[in-house]
Amino acid sequence: MTVRALTLLTKREGMSRQDFREHWRTVHAPIGARFPHLIAYHQHLTIDTVARGAMPAPEATVDGISELVFATRADLDAALASPEAAEAAADAANFMTQMRMYIVESTTVVDDGQTKLPLVDRDD
Repeated sequence: MTVRALTLLTKREGMSRQDFREHWRTVHAPIGARFPHLIAYHQHLTIDTVARGAMPAPEATVDGISELVFATRADLDAALASPEAAEAAADAANFMTQMRMYIVESTTVVDDGQTKLPLVDRDD
């Protein structure tokens, strides 16, 4: 099981989606890629939102989701205390107005089309 930092990003007001994406990928990503203990770094650019049934439309605009993957919580904490994290925080003001970070444990349920967890049959 890995520990991940998922960060919801909102682009700076007045900035185009293309400029946001360009800065995030070409300026900010190389900073994040240098975080110590980093196993993987994924950038997810939002392309749409879904509102359906009990799932209302999101209240806040999320333009992208950053996903940083670490082996342990201690590795994540060390990365967030690093000079690289300070550099990333300073750069954030150049292209975003808001970010919310969530620390999550990750368990793979399906990978390569194969279920990884035993599923329980219920007769509810």
